[in-house]
Order: sequence, then structure tokens, then C-alpha cells
Amino acid sequence: MTEQTGQIGSDGWQRLIAACEMYTRSTGVHYDEVLDQVAQRAQSEGSIGKADIGALLLFNACVSTPPGPAR
Repeated sequence: MTEQTGQIGSDGWQRLIAACEMYTRSTGVHYDEVLDQVAQRAQSEGSIGKADIGALLLFNACVSTPPGPAR
């Protein structure tokens, strides 16, 4: 069994950066707008509130539900 240190090597960072850039190109800048706003607010305030958690849950429900007729 190998010990995991929780550190990412330089190759791992390069792969993460490339994946992030590819994701941004494929989804557009407005797709994660709610996530970005909540993250900025949580970072500046040092905590996350109920309204932010609700916004994330609603966002997740909206993007997880495929468009089409209701069943």
C-alpha cells in the first residue's frame, strides 16, 4: 500500500489546468456564474450562508434536469 500525501505534482497541476481550460471553452463563461458568485461571497465573508446553499442546490437542480417534457 502506498502512502498518499495529498499533494499534487507538477504534472498533475498541468493536467488540471488543461482540463479547466477545456471545460471553460466547452461550457462558456456564464455557465458557472452562480458557483462563482457564491464562492466569491463565501471567500470574502469567511463562511457560507443558507441563501448561498439554497442557490447552489437550485443551480444543481436546474443544470441536472434535462430539458424536455415533464413526466
